[in-house]
Amino acid sequence: MTLEDKELAAIVKKARRKNNRKIMFTIIFSLILFIGVPLTWYLRYYNYGPFQGDKMAGVPDNHLIQSENDNGLSSLLFDYGSHLMFNTHATSITVFVDTYHYGDRVGHDSAASLTYEKDADLSGYMNIGFPKGEGKLLTEIFSNGAKSNTITDLTQYGYPTEDEETSPQFGGVISIENNQVKIQKKQEIPLFYLASGDALKIYADFKLNIAQENLKTLDLVFYIYALVE
Repeated sequence: MTLEDKELAAIVKKARRKNNRKIMFTIIFSLILFIGVPLTWYLRYYNYGPFQGDKMAGVPDNHLIQSENDNGLSSLLFDYGSHLMFNTHATSITVFVDTYHYGDRVGHDSAASLTYEKDADLSGYMNIGFPKGEGKLLTEIFSNGAKSNTITDLTQYGYPTEDEETSPQFGGVISIENNQVKIQKKQEIPLFYLASGDALKIYADFKLNIAQENLKTLDLVFYIYALVE
């Protein structure tokens, strides 16, 4: 091999190394752009991994998520129940239950509440359940170590117990569409609707369930919602 051939081979080898580095850089950049960036956004948005901190994993900021209903032990203990998780920044979070009789609101009860002196990061869960045959509503709010756990007696409004020989038929629906809702302060967040009456209908559009036109036709309605301030 002549000197010229050796020099040419060296130039070709150097060019190949440079081209290989360029290809490798392109591959790495593409992986970062099309996998790394979306993955980082996903982890950050849903508070997974290094972005979780003290927040509830899988729940975006300022959102409330309906967990999948447990058909095991909870279905044996409760006629109706709901488990929700949340991440938000607020002064208070309260669960209310409003009771209606043929369109008239006959009850307005604060079922559970967590309140702070100033805005704070609130991350935790809520449990709502109607124990079988007890005529009560169990409500629990847990956030960052603080807890509010209360029992609301609904028999005063006519909710039946197992001791009653005949009980009205109830229909219920959870209101969290697509299992999550964005939290907006000082606006009702509908959680649960439970009603009985001869004209009982359960609508897919939750707003129709609590519309005055529908409430007027029902003997008993329990409307449960949360308020964040």
